[in-house]
Amino acid sequence: MTRVASLISNILEYLVFLVFVLISRIVSFRNYQSIAKLIGLFFYYCIPIRKKVVRSNLQKAFPEKSAEEIEKIAKKNYIHFVTFFLEFLGLSSMKKSEIVNSVQTFDISFIKEKRKDGRALFILTAHFGNWELGGILAGILLNDPLSVLAKDQRNPFVTNWMNKTREKFGNKVISLGVSVRGIYQAVKDNLLIAIVGDQRGPNEGPRAFYFNQPTAVYTGTAAIALRTKTPIYIIFCFRDEKGLYKGIVEEINTTDLNGSQEEKELAVTQEYLNILEKYVRQYPEQWFWMHNIWKY
Repeated sequence: MTRVASLISNILEYLVFLVFVLISRIVSFRNYQSIAKLIGLFFYYCIPIRKKVVRSNLQKAFPEKSAEEIEKIAKKNYIHFVTFFLEFLGLSSMKKSEIVNSVQTFDISFIKEKRKDGRALFILTAHFGNWELGGILAGILLNDPLSVLAKDQRNPFVTNWMNKTREKFGNKVISLGVSVRGIYQAVKDNLLIAIVGDQRGPNEGPRAFYFNQPTAVYTGTAAIALRTKTPIYIIFCFRDEKGLYKGIVEEINTTDLNGSQEEKELAVTQEYLNILEKYVRQYPEQWFWMHNIWKY
């Protein structure tokens, strides 16, 4: 594809993207789930993007569940991610007070207390619930901007739009391609560094266990945290049984670890996956099963 053709394609895609932005602004945040159900089921039955991956992942994660139960979770998963997409688009036009009121409970006083000494903290989240809402809300409630590592999208216009939304209330986006030296500098600058930690690691990398499956992982965050003695916290923002968002905070233990440096890094990464799995088992439809995490 030539540069001109690529530009035209990106512009057309962005215009379609803006149509969905407009829809998200017309519809109330509270009503996204109703629309998402229609769109989600349409995709599930008519444009089944990555349906085979979703089913395969669910079968591996929940071998005890029947085919009917797997199918039910898969459908809800599509509906959830359409809801997430609409909600993220809607965040661009929401006021600070509306964002705060969109989550029923989110006690982050523990992190606020830890930040009193001014030291850096790592905040890990995952492709679970609404991680974009959780990151923006955490920055607002802490009154302490997060430095958010985010991957650029293929379409630069969409990337710019997304990053402006993420930075609307003070958070700062750092490209996911930043070097290890850049992360060390962020720690040295005493920043709150937010990372979505459930990306699939390289084939030649270490393995941890997620739903009893050997899973390729990145241990970079754990490595830097251990070397710099930087605390790690987990933040998830997800819907409860009543359909209302709630936020949770848990700390990962980085002390009293045994073994080599590599073994300690893997132990910290495993603890992160253990905590993530605990919540995904409660709300399985809210994790990103379209991600081929067990590709190898």
